[in-house]
Amino acid sequence: MKTLKSSIMLLCILIILAFGAFKICQTKMLAERTQALSNALYTAAITCYAEEGFYPPSLLWLTDNYPVQVDTETFIVDYSIYASNIMPEIYVLSR
Repeated sequence: MKTLKSSIMLLCILIILAFGAFKICQTKMLAERTQALSNALYTAAITCYAEEGFYPPSLLWLTDNYPVQVDTETFIVDYSIYASNIMPEIYVLSR
C-alpha cells in the first residue's frame, strides 16, 4: 500500500513537472514568433523604402503589397508612421 501511494505521488510530480516544462516551451516559442514577426515587418518596411522611396503608409498597405502575414488572433501590431521618409515605429505584442 505504501509503494502504491509513493508511485502515485511520483506520477503526480512527474505530470506537474512535464506540464511546467510544456508551458515554458510554449512561452519561449511565442516570444520567438513575436520577434520573428517584428523582424519581418521591419525588413518589409525597409525593402519598401529601398524599392519605392517611401515607407509603407499603413500596416494594411504593407501586408497587401509585401509578403508579410500578421496573425491577428495571436498578435497585436502597433504601426506608427510620422512621415514617408522616417522609419515607422513597429511594436508587436502577443495577446
